[in-house]
Amino acid sequence: MTALLDLCYTEVEHSALGNTWRFKAPSNKDDCGDFVLRNTWRCKGRSNEEKCDALALGSLIKGLSRINLWPRPSISKITASVDELSTMLKKLSLHTYPTIDQGYHVDVSHKQCNISNTFHCKVDGILEEKAKGVMTDTFRRHLEAQSKK
Repeated sequence: MTALLDLCYTEVEHSALGNTWRFKAPSNKDDCGDFVLRNTWRCKGRSNEEKCDALALGSLIKGLSRINLWPRPSISKITASVDELSTMLKKLSLHTYPTIDQGYHVDVSHKQCNISNTFHCKVDGILEEKAKGVMTDTFRRHLEAQSKK
């Protein structure tokens, strides 16, 4: 659970300090991509960079607030299971600055600034990593049956 929460709060804390993350594209179809620390804005658009980053950060904070995870609560105050928490995190909408249509052409697209898919993929990756160390009920029953033989 801590790893899931750290994913959220690391993004917020670094962004608030001006140390934001830049998205590094996936190297293959099974890769989520990654976040690379940098000291400039995350926005890849050619205009409205600060607005784009403010919208992304604000949507993350508002989303965490809606699910009672902002301001950061102590872990003992969280009543959701890991599965419930991951579902809530994957439902977060992380917004970026809208595309500007000036009538005759699209000025700037900020689609590439949105980290929603990477964020959701990272949540899944954390769950997969944690699941490796968790014994399933089926396997547990199998071991119990084997021990009685």
